[in-house]
Amino acid sequence: MSGNNKKTRKTSLNYKQKKFVDLYFQYEMNMAQAYYEVYEVSYNSARVLAWKLLNENHNVMEYVKHKQEQFATEAKIGKSWILRRLKKYIGVYDEIVYIGSLDKPTDEELQRMTKLKGILKASDTSKFMDMVNKIGGFYEPEQINITQQWNISFDEDTTNNNEDDNNDN
Repeated sequence: MSGNNKKTRKTSLNYKQKKFVDLYFQYEMNMAQAYYEVYEVSYNSARVLAWKLLNENHNVMEYVKHKQEQFATEAKIGKSWILRRLKKYIGVYDEIVYIGSLDKPTDEELQRMTKLKGILKASDTSKFMDMVNKIGGFYEPEQINITQQWNISFDEDTTNNNEDDNNDN
């Protein structure tokens, strides 16, 4: 047989895979709900299998990426828009921290802080920072190029070989 009998990689989704991704985006279901709806498995199985499908199937991953780009284009949302919004929320948090650090805040400052706390929870800020780091690529592993030169020589030791040959008899 020739070496040209390689399997060609399937580049399209089957009906259920496409429906799963479409439900995931269109109806804002979580991945387990969408998988459960399409594949009719237990909910616990759906959680595991949906994660595998979204993270291990190249075709599904590409379709998800396409849907995300389509959504971003239609909504006119991109990374820079998201970062601007996140920066505003982080600014709100910074203002809360500033007012909270004052020795004697005025009544007006305390009212402002109460109003801002109604908009933003402290836990939101860590989520915002996480999103900024992901968008900025700060979680990407730093590539380090390591090169090392090895000089190895293999010299035959004929003395040992002769002894081994004599022991075989």
